[in-house]
Amino acid sequence: MSPGTCGLQPMAEEFGSGSGAVPGAWPGLASVQDPLRAGSGHVCGGSLVSNTWVLTAARCFQRASAWRVVLGAWDLSDPGPEAQVRQVRQVWEHGELDVALLQLEPPLECSDFVQLGCVSEAGPRAGLEPCYIGGWGSLAGSGERRWG
Repeated sequence: MSPGTCGLQPMAEEFGSGSGAVPGAWPGLASVQDPLRAGSGHVCGGSLVSNTWVLTAARCFQRASAWRVVLGAWDLSDPGPEAQVRQVRQVWEHGELDVALLQLEPPLECSDFVQLGCVSEAGPRAGLEPCYIGGWGSLAGSGERRWG
């Protein structure tokens, strides 16, 4: 799959439905992780904007040089063979907005489970259209972090 491919159609599950998304439903979703944090180390979500850059929130970072980014995982406690783990080479934070870009190394390889996140065109929207948002959460108090 080419690195210019925009994400697949997400599953039409609602948050809190109890079942979450299926593996591969959110291929542009990144887990920004601190390996020194308990459990999976998940701190913030992000979106893959190229095969070397992830867009995320700037408020997430303290010692980012030790951090990693995981893409293609469905269950963060057991990422599986589809997952790709990359180190954060550098962090570029916007001075006034809560936005950061993480440069990854080495570059990711796009697959059915790892693709660029979709970004809509700039400009006003006239009609109301469905909006899809992906992220990790615990289902039924299990403590496991899975797509939801």
